[in-house]
Amino acid sequence: MKGIRYFCATLLSCAVSGAFAAGAEVYGPFTVPPAGIDVDAASHRIGSMPAADLSALRAAAGELDNAQATTPASIQILTQASDASPNFGLSPGSDGSGGDECFAGIGEPYPTPSGGECVNSRRKQNQSYPWGVAQVKLPDSEPGEGHRLWFGTVANPACVTGGFGLGSFEPTPAEYDAEPFPLEASATPVADPAPAPGCVFEEGVDTVWQCPAPNSPEYFCEFGESQIAKELGFRAPSGDWRQPRVYELNRDTGVLTDYTPAGSAAAAAASQLTGFRFCAPTPDQQVVFCGGPALGFGVLILAFDTSGEGPRYIGSRQYGGYVNVRKGFNFGTPANLYLGVRSASGDTGRLLRWTGSTAPSQFPELRRLQVFQFQEVGMLDGDPREFTLVGPDTEGRYRIAASTTQPSFDPGEASGVWLSPLFGEAGLTTADAGNWQKVFDFGAYEPDRALLANTSGGAIVAFNADGYLYWSSLHVAGYGATLHTYCLASYCAGFGYSLRQPARLLLLTNRAATFWRAPIQPDLGIDTAAIELLCGEPTLPTWSDAAGDFVDVATGWTPSYPSPTGDGPCGMGMSVAGQLKAEEAPYLDYLYLSSYSWAANLNNPANPADQRMCFGTLDLGYTIFGQDSRSQWGADLYCHAPGGNQFYVADTGGAGNGLNYGYRIVRPDEADPTGTRFLVGMANPFSLELSQLESRNGTPWPNNHADTGWTGGWNIRSITVDPGPAVPSGL
Repeated sequence: MKGIRYFCATLLSCAVSGAFAAGAEVYGPFTVPPAGIDVDAASHRIGSMPAADLSALRAAAGELDNAQATTPASIQILTQASDASPNFGLSPGSDGSGGDECFAGIGEPYPTPSGGECVNSRRKQNQSYPWGVAQVKLPDSEPGEGHRLWFGTVANPACVTGGFGLGSFEPTPAEYDAEPFPLEASATPVADPAPAPGCVFEEGVDTVWQCPAPNSPEYFCEFGESQIAKELGFRAPSGDWRQPRVYELNRDTGVLTDYTPAGSAAAAAASQLTGFRFCAPTPDQQVVFCGGPALGFGVLILAFDTSGEGPRYIGSRQYGGYVNVRKGFNFGTPANLYLGVRSASGDTGRLLRWTGSTAPSQFPELRRLQVFQFQEVGMLDGDPREFTLVGPDTEGRYRIAASTTQPSFDPGEASGVWLSPLFGEAGLTTADAGNWQKVFDFGAYEPDRALLANTSGGAIVAFNADGYLYWSSLHVAGYGATLHTYCLASYCAGFGYSLRQPARLLLLTNRAATFWRAPIQPDLGIDTAAIELLCGEPTLPTWSDAAGDFVDVATGWTPSYPSPTGDGPCGMGMSVAGQLKAEEAPYLDYLYLSSYSWAANLNNPANPADQRMCFGTLDLGYTIFGQDSRSQWGADLYCHAPGGNQFYVADTGGAGNGLNYGYRIVRPDEADPTGTRFLVGMANPFSLELSQLESRNGTPWPNNHADTGWTGGWNIRSITVDPGPAVPSGL
């Protein structure tokens, strides 16, 4: 891609100390911004959605509360953030349970837990996502035994996205800063008993009780006011960083162990990470790698011994030639471990193959050197966000298909889909690096060039049982408005429009995830002439410099799937008119706004009829627009059976926790002998939404969602999905 400037590769600031803070660049949601965007200038709030009429909102939400969210057929909670709370000095007590920090207000020092409780403060859960997950089967273990989960976390990513995507650095929400919660008039006269705890009235003024208003799910961002920002010199968007953690879950015993390195050198390595964005085992399952973007520069990878014989932490290595790493998978027969990274040179993507050794050594440094060996076997124009194995063909060969992230204004140079050369038992080699082929570019769909730069490849799955390669797009909510504001080209709305029409700009630059497929050919390539848009839009709002506003422009595509809800084609109706309906009721029109997606397939269940492919989404409707209906809270899971001609809704409730706003990891559960379960890692940023009592207007008040059992923080679950509608004959 031409003209891309390198900024910080992390989700946080490049600064690790005050010495770096002054000159550090800031993050763009896709690692780097498109050419011509001044990121420092863009770090200002553009605007906000128009306020909703709360009475109308709650009336509509009350109607929706009568509906039941669709849920998976079976849900097993394997582990969740509260399991790790004892590691942070917190245990169940009179103030509640869960959390990894005590919070006393914006900019206040973080009180040390006392007796396992937060005294004169409240519990807070910073670690939000299981960002990287690896499934390990210990060598020589018996069938059904020896299964382990290694996973790493990231803290407060919603705050970081809000800061860098929307340019909002104001601590939120202000009413949690030891201030009274907002009050609203009840229907109860002051002559009668108070209808609820915390209700008050002012004598001679109020005729009815004023009671604490219902609040939205609670996540909290301090930004530049945090102690972390003040003590370490972080810039405002980075103020909610916390050191990420890496854990092992023994699925035989249910024991969770924190293996975040301790000690001087080891702890220093872990503290240099934004988060553990990937975990992946070596093919022999004896070593697991976990790593992510480093706070300062490059990619940092840590290695752990899975056997439990001797020290677990092997060591770490920083790779200055790369600026991001996302996923790692074992593919092929025999298997090889591949990692997807972004190069620091030329802003392009690379696929790495592990070529090291897991052999034990009495010399720790020698073992570290043996373990950290990788070769480049793929060169792409963007970093591989997700990748999947295609095949085998009749000769036992495979390809790897990757969806990429490349924030470009230029069609043909944007995010898309790439295919590797065919490979057999030898796997991909360095000779294959330059022979990958781009088979799809999102510039063929998105007519607005600024919003093309806010389009990334999302999930990608080769559903070999169906004979198709499926993929999706990904869009950072609010970032499109940022690009339109600070881009100076004629195809951008510009700063003036942003000042005059901030709400309209935010609405018309929204994009929902799109879903695509193409038939897999006998040579494992795809038929590019037969690519289908399954879910998307025939027209999209696009900036017209001549009109001085957004106008509808044809995408050139028509969605071929019906909506999972059965009401028209599979799309959001995101024309200008369709988008502007949200101005009338912005909290209600985007119940199913999904901007991210992750997917996996069950290709080999014991019963072939159980084959499924499912896309898990990160749903932003209620988190952006304050949707107030419990039945609609939680991420969605859309599934597809071989031979079907639509997606069906398998879950609309976050796998049983409505505060799980994203399916961050979706994989086949390798510990399931039936081959019918998905392992899902759930994104949950609601850091103050714990099982605890809060002080509202001086009166103890139960957590807003304590009665539901919903709590904030990362969690990992194993689920089965309903079979869905019968597949019509003849398809």
